[in-house]
Amino acid sequence: MSTNAENDSSNAATARTAARLRIGILAVFGVILLLYVVGRLGLHIGSAGVLFRSHLGAQPSAGYLGDGIMLLLAVAIYWLTAALKSIANGGLFTRQTIRQFRHFALWLLGMALYSFIAPMLLGRPQLGKDMHHRVMIALDLKDLLLIGITGLLFLVTRLLERAGEIEQENREIV
Repeated sequence: MSTNAENDSSNAATARTAARLRIGILAVFGVILLLYVVGRLGLHIGSAGVLFRSHLGAQPSAGYLGDGIMLLLAVAIYWLTAALKSIANGGLFTRQTIRQFRHFALWLLGMALYSFIAPMLLGRPQLGKDMHHRVMIALDLKDLLLIGITGLLFLVTRLLERAGEIEQENREIV
């Protein structure tokens, strides 16, 4: 009997944590998005300006790179907050929560791949003294690390699926 009460208490605590985390993520992303838009448009917040820089420097395509990253990140954040909302509503190992978390991982992986590959594709070939075209390829270890971490998120999703199966089996036994 106390095991059920402990589980209910633990589930309620998990739901509260998910709800708080969702609010925190939305607030932080809102600030990031606001600062991005202010920097992208060259606006000022009071007397302070927001600097917009890219690995591509002053090339015209630099802004599009950041826009693409922010768009993909916004979609990933949407799916993450949807999963957290499902957890807050009591759906810890439901198919819906797992699907939403998998979508989050997929969009985050898309963002990581885009931020890794797009600078190479959007960068202009540079003419050297010998007039040969050169394309600068910059490898950012942060992008490679993010790609690896999002790969791990797919493993976590699979573990969540297995935990849901075990939970269902336990319910059938009782």
